[in-house]
Amino acid sequence: MRNLICLIFPLVFLTLPLLADGSEKSYFFDTISREDGLSNSSVSSIQQDSKGFLWFGTQSGLLRYDGYIFEKWSHNAFDTNTLPHELVQTLFIDEQDIIWVGTYNGLSRFSPLEGTFTNYSYETESDSSISNSIVTAIAKDSRGRIWAATLDGLNRLDGDSGGFTKYFHDEKDPSSLADNVVRSLLTDSAGRLWVGTLGGMDLYDEESDSFIHYNIFPSSYVMKIMELDSDTLLVGTWDGGLSEFSISRKSISHKSFANNSVYSIETDSSGNIWVGTWGGGLFIYNRKDDSVVRLQSGPGDLSLKSDTIYSLFRDGSGDMWVGTNGGGVSVLNPGKQDYNFLSADSPAPPVIDQGKVNALLEDREGYFWISIYNKGINRVNPHNGEIIRFSREADNENRRLENNIVADILEDRDGNIWIATNEGLNMWNPLNDEMHRISLKALTGYSRNDYYIFTGIYQDSEGIFWAGTHNSGLIRYDSAKNSSQLYSMDPENESSISDNLIYDILERKNGQLWIATNKGLNLLDRKTGLFTRFLLDRSNRTGINSNNVRQLLESRNGELWIGTGGGGINRYNDEDGTFTHITNNEGLSDNFIMSLVEGDGGKLWIGTKYGLSIYDRESGKIDIIDSNNGLKSPEITSGALKGSDGQLYFGAADRVYRFHSSLADRNSIISRIHVTSMEIGGEKYDDFLSYRPSGNIKLGYSDSRYISFDFVALNYLESREISYTYKLEGFDREWRTPSTRRYAIYTNIPPGSYIFKIKASLDQRDWKEMEVPLNFTITPPLWRQWWAYLIYALVFTAILYLMISLRINRIRREQLLELQRTETYLSEILNSMPSLFMAIDDNRIITQWNKETEKHYGIGPETALGKDILSITDDIPLSAEEIELCMNKGEIISKSRRIEGADQQIRCESITIYPIISHGIRSAVIRIDDVTKEVQLEEALVQNEKLLSIGGLAAGMAHEINNPLAGMIQNVSVLQNRLLKSEGKRINEEAARKAGLTPEQIMAYMEERKIPQIFEAINTAGRRISDLVKNILSFARKGSSEFSEEDLAELMDSALTLAATDYNVERTFDFRKIRIDKKYEENLPPIMCERTNIQQVLLNILKNGAQAMEAKGEESPCFTIEIYRDKEAGTIVLSIKDNGKGMAPEVRKRIFEPFFTTKQVGVGTGLGLSLSYFIIRENHKGNIKVDSSQGKGTRFTIELPLNRAV
Repeated sequence: MRNLICLIFPLVFLTLPLLADGSEKSYFFDTISREDGLSNSSVSSIQQDSKGFLWFGTQSGLLRYDGYIFEKWSHNAFDTNTLPHELVQTLFIDEQDIIWVGTYNGLSRFSPLEGTFTNYSYETESDSSISNSIVTAIAKDSRGRIWAATLDGLNRLDGDSGGFTKYFHDEKDPSSLADNVVRSLLTDSAGRLWVGTLGGMDLYDEESDSFIHYNIFPSSYVMKIMELDSDTLLVGTWDGGLSEFSISRKSISHKSFANNSVYSIETDSSGNIWVGTWGGGLFIYNRKDDSVVRLQSGPGDLSLKSDTIYSLFRDGSGDMWVGTNGGGVSVLNPGKQDYNFLSADSPAPPVIDQGKVNALLEDREGYFWISIYNKGINRVNPHNGEIIRFSREADNENRRLENNIVADILEDRDGNIWIATNEGLNMWNPLNDEMHRISLKALTGYSRNDYYIFTGIYQDSEGIFWAGTHNSGLIRYDSAKNSSQLYSMDPENESSISDNLIYDILERKNGQLWIATNKGLNLLDRKTGLFTRFLLDRSNRTGINSNNVRQLLESRNGELWIGTGGGGINRYNDEDGTFTHITNNEGLSDNFIMSLVEGDGGKLWIGTKYGLSIYDRESGKIDIIDSNNGLKSPEITSGALKGSDGQLYFGAADRVYRFHSSLADRNSIISRIHVTSMEIGGEKYDDFLSYRPSGNIKLGYSDSRYISFDFVALNYLESREISYTYKLEGFDREWRTPSTRRYAIYTNIPPGSYIFKIKASLDQRDWKEMEVPLNFTITPPLWRQWWAYLIYALVFTAILYLMISLRINRIRREQLLELQRTETYLSEILNSMPSLFMAIDDNRIITQWNKETEKHYGIGPETALGKDILSITDDIPLSAEEIELCMNKGEIISKSRRIEGADQQIRCESITIYPIISHGIRSAVIRIDDVTKEVQLEEALVQNEKLLSIGGLAAGMAHEINNPLAGMIQNVSVLQNRLLKSEGKRINEEAARKAGLTPEQIMAYMEERKIPQIFEAINTAGRRISDLVKNILSFARKGSSEFSEEDLAELMDSALTLAATDYNVERTFDFRKIRIDKKYEENLPPIMCERTNIQQVLLNILKNGAQAMEAKGEESPCFTIEIYRDKEAGTIVLSIKDNGKGMAPEVRKRIFEPFFTTKQVGVGTGLGLSLSYFIIRENHKGNIKVDSSQGKGTRFTIELPLNRAV
């Protein structure tokens, strides 16, 4: 239950003067609403079972309440084990804790122990059913029979049959029920059954099975009957008020209220009668003085939530519960009071000014002086509520202050009021109503400012005034002599006051004068004027624990108490000069102390920024009053006092609080502690452990993995303040650390007997222990039962008897198992080998056949094992003679072979036979490895060596050809010059004449014989040979792998030239017969590349294309070569397309794999295109791709980046 403070005032109390002495009785309630878990705001009935749990009947089901949470039972039309109706009208709990529920659909019996409902509904066709659906009251008579009142008759439940005996009003029978509408039932202490009807009150006569009528009340509508004592009944009637009926005298006395529609009655622990009315609120009747307090609903949280009182109940702790129709349920909290004395938001006068209260004073006339920050002073007349304001702005000069910030107020021994402000000291004389300004400047010689900022004023036993200042130190003022003395801090004098900011001044009974400063506590020797300082020394644990000393108080027993700003409170020990510290570690609400007052019983009331702490010096207990207990503004200020009425007053923001000094004596108790439920393995074991008979719970071994307990201590007023500790005896060594947690979890508890104990406390000092601890036993598992041990002994004997034979068998089995493991291991090794592996015995019978062999031959081991190896397949590359030779001579035989696979690819195999001789038995192991790639690599290396040799030879031959070729070309040029006319030149005429010829004749002869054309043909052939030699030298020259700017078109043409002059004797095609179609984009930019490598790539592609076209038998072989720029991609694209035979898809996918070739052995190595792929992709960061279809030719596309960094 949330401790919401609903301080509910009777209206009569609100009409009294607000500043009354507070002795009038007030009633304050905690209210439980739907926000707190109440299922419905209309609570028709309240009862308490023997375990202390409260049960609420509402218009939305049945509730059980433990001070924290509600458990609800409601109606479910499809479940018979529920309430018969959602609306509960009345409750009755018998001595066995059976909950009898009166609903709008009959009577229901609920057993918490069994968790079952037995429902008795009204049935029109049944003579034995209850007489009406709406049950208004329930009682149990002296013979243990249940009676149920309804709106149409009275019913008695016959336990054996489950039927009802019904009683109705019969006008012809005067001894019949007075009226069919029955509203109340009561079995009194003498066992008599009283019945309240709308026709008066009846007494049931057991002997005659009839009724005696008492219709002597102001109203015949009897709504409630309650026993006050053995001879007196309280009878509440509708519109008739309250009557006291004397059983012996058969007479009544009547009490009328402002509203007489009585619906419920209860008595409190003080003997007052609580009368709940339907619409008129709650009346509390004191029979001793015949006084009545009326509580009604009103605006805000300070009133009842509804004037319709549905139910009243006093629980076992004496707490009074009020169920309303629409306003939830409230419980009287006698430990609470209305703390507000004066406030700025009071709905009725007097209303003080807004602001923080700095100082409080009650003068000898009973007036309250209230200093409000920056608002001056409000003086409040407690008799009429009049407020007189003293401020800087006051029109009356005798109300005018020097400054509105008033730090302290003092009444001197003559009745004058001294006011310490931020701009000086004022004194008001009440006899002549005059305000005087007290100037101490001239007397002290203070000259830094025109005024002092005062922080406090104090008068000692000799009449001397002591004034504290904000920054000037301490002033002693003798008003009789009009003299003063200033005590200021001197950094060079350790006997001076420790700081100039003074917070408080106190003269003790022994005459010592103590001063609280912003830097330490000081004791003044008034004779010498020297100060003894008490300062924080962190190495001294018994010294004062804070230099910020704010408050001083001497208790009635002579102890000096010091309130600090950050160190809590300190007590000075006169005997040894040490200090005792009480801080938030001991329970203070905060360590910054704003005020100190001593209350009744020597208890210290300590104001902090987080509420009030009430310290009991004898027990050490600390109670807290804060916003959770009704303080609207929990930050207490420095203004505090104990009034002449014995009550305590504390200032806060916008208000002054008043507290009964005895408030701290409230004695809230914990009535019961229960384990409410238990979970095993995350599933509910029991939700009603509280109702089980005490005993030992037996749990299985598997249950011990996870066990949890939910528990509760019953205190309905301060449930949120309860701390818990628990211990599982037999498992826990110590009690668990106290906390507000209400559950415990244990895991993996070993078998054994355990006792789960709980303790609860409201202050963690006084602990109440669970009355009946929970005992449970975790049984051992089956294998740890006594009979299990007997079986173990028998089994052990049998095992011992069989041990020798079993040991032998076990050794054999282990050996066999080891052999099997070895065989399995060997088989796994063989199956993991990439080689074909077969083992045969001396008869060539197969004993091992690994996975690779199975894959190669397509024959599984189940077929191969046990067969002759030469008969299993024709593809075994061995003869019987070779096998015999290996076995007989013990020699390893190795051989190899080349075979053509199903894919027309040539594979190379290495075959080895290993002889094995073990214990005279001959056998052999055959291993076949595919060494195709190794052979191809070896051949490729040989081919590369040949190419290197040919390259060197070609380079040498080129040099040898180049020299005579140069001479030939030069001589032909000389012949042309001498024999032919050319532009700008003429034939040597002189030489012609010597030969008897003219130049014309020579030219005619030359032209007739076509000599000029022959010269031109020789020149053309020479230039071709020169270009060829140049390309051969360029290609054969060892590359430096350096990048340079190259013209891709020129590289392509150079490659074409080389391809056309490739005189490989093994080729079967003539490259010169291939038509070349060129499509070069003009003005192509150069690219960065390795010239020789790119030439090699182009030659590989051209050579492969030429071979493909020759293989196809193409009559018009043609290369289509395109070179263009892809500006978007930033590349130069070169495309070479042939019209050869093309490639199948499976060949195209593998075209760039190393050693992959479709050519015959010796024609190609399978490395050309893979090297080309590497050169383009890795060396030049370009791309090469192929597009080909069978019969349609092949296109190679090369993309080289333009911006490749060198």
